[in-house]
Amino acid sequence: NIPVDAAGVMWFDGNGTLKFHDTADLGGFVIQRGTADNPIVGTYTVNPDGTGTMQWLSNGENHTRAFAIVDGGRELQFGAADRLDVSRGVARKQ
Repeated sequence: NIPVDAAGVMWFDGNGTLKFHDTADLGGFVIQRGTADNPIVGTYTVNPDGTGTMQWLSNGENHTRAFAIVDGGRELQFGAADRLDVSRGVARKQ
């Protein structure tokens, strides 16, 4: 397994489109995914219980994350739901 650490910004438009940019460290190899002016664009769906999925294309691969909206809508806990990696994260509403 390769250790992964990332920090960035995500936006959800309320209609199924997400955008983000971040900087990730993949076992010592640092990459920039998108920028504020040219973010990665993807889609998301939310179920009535606050769970859902988000998907985007990056580096020729489709990425999928499962998530749960928690803390009264102020936090998103997510984890990998594809064959590409094993990861998890937290996003806080700003």
